[in-house]
Formats: sequence, C-alpha cells, structure tokens
Amino acid sequence: MELVRRLVPEAESGPYRRRVRQLALLHLVLFVVSLPGLWLIVKGGWPLVVIPHRSGGQTVMLGFFVVFFLYLASLSLRGAWGALRLALVVLRPFPR
Repeated sequence: MELVRRLVPEAESGPYRRRVRQLALLHLVLFVVSLPGLWLIVKGGWPLVVIPHRSGGQTVMLGFFVVFFLYLASLSLRGAWGALRLALVVLRPFPR
C-alpha cells in the first residue's frame, strides 16, 4: 500500500481509484459472461456434434467457441479474483 501511495500522488488518487475499479469490474464481467457461454456450448452443443448429418463446419464452429470461451475465462480469471479481493477490502468496515 505504501508503494501505491508513493507512485500515485494524492491529487491523482481519485482518477486512479476510478480506473482500478472500472478495470476490476470489467474483468469480473468478462469472467462471469464466459462461464454461461461455455456451459451452454458444452451442455447443448456436443449432442449436435455426434449427429451424423452435421457438417464439419458446424463442428469446427462449436470447437472454436469452446476454445474462445476457455481463453476468455483463463484471461480474466486473475482479474476476477483481484476484483473479488478489492470488493472485500472496499466493503469491509475500516477498524478505528
């Protein structure tokens, strides 16, 4: 915390705090959005792959979206964890 106080002057702490919270919210939203998308494809999309009359293009498209949602979840996982930790710090009452 001392490092942040030294790097960010008091006059600039308001905009810095706002940017940090916006970035934390963005990571949390990306992670939360990627999970239902992945679940929908895995739960509802794989039966479409095993039907013999499906084309290879549809199978490739489903595979692409699985990889895309996994990639999105893996990129935003650390940011979502940080956003939850930041929310705990903000919501926890400050000891006096």
